[in-house]
Amino acid sequence: MWKHACAFTKWVPSNQFMYSNLDYNDQTMTLERFGFIGMDKRCFWGAIGVLWKRPLPVQQILPNTTLTSEVKPEPPKPEEKEEKEEAPKPYVPPTEDVTPKRKNGVFELQSRVNPGNDIEISVAGGSGGKTYAYKTRVENKVTQHWWFFGISEEVYVIKSENFQNTWFSATENEAEGKHVVMKESTESTTDKGTTGSHDLWFRTILIKKDGDLEVYAMESILFPGHYIEDPGQNDVSSFKLTAVANIMTANEKFFINIVKYHD
Repeated sequence: MWKHACAFTKWVPSNQFMYSNLDYNDQTMTLERFGFIGMDKRCFWGAIGVLWKRPLPVQQILPNTTLTSEVKPEPPKPEEKEEKEEAPKPYVPPTEDVTPKRKNGVFELQSRVNPGNDIEISVAGGSGGKTYAYKTRVENKVTQHWWFFGISEEVYVIKSENFQNTWFSATENEAEGKHVVMKESTESTTDKGTTGSHDLWFRTILIKKDGDLEVYAMESILFPGHYIEDPGQNDVSSFKLTAVANIMTANEKFFINIVKYHD
């Protein structure tokens, strides 16, 4: 035997209903269950003697919301601030003389601006002195090989493998300003770690890794905050030493690949 019956299908906790700004309507709502407001009345046919048991369908109304279908816009997300790389801390030279220790290996100094070119040492015409410039890289060319001797983990004195009495040196004059030259001295390193030889000291700051390559900036210890600048073309010597506020965010012209060629 079948019977037509009606029931409320949604039940809202009374405390939530009070703060939902809804008005009670005794035609569409009921208070027959303690602590709940019955809503959404529906009628249906059912067989007499059949009892359906299921949990009470509780309809939640969260604070400051109603049962309307209006969707409030999401609040704007805070802007993400870009993390800026901090500039390296200033290098503090030792107050006493040190003995430079050779870094294992022979190294090439490769251009980042014009890949395929290395710093090469040569004899200057006429004077017999030494000069340098970027030249096309040649496999196992000894004039493109350099030895590094450590003052500290970052600071080195650098000399040519071919002319072992010739070193990188920072200097300054009116015509060219601050720049790098090849300085002839003794082959020994014992006098290169003195407090009076800061013109030979260069700090290698690791900027990033580009695949297998380690990219560095080279700062003069004699002129703190001044970095070797790539001239942008071959056959130009006397690389400038240019002041840079934060080398970590500088242009590629201040960077160089220091590549270990062999042990």
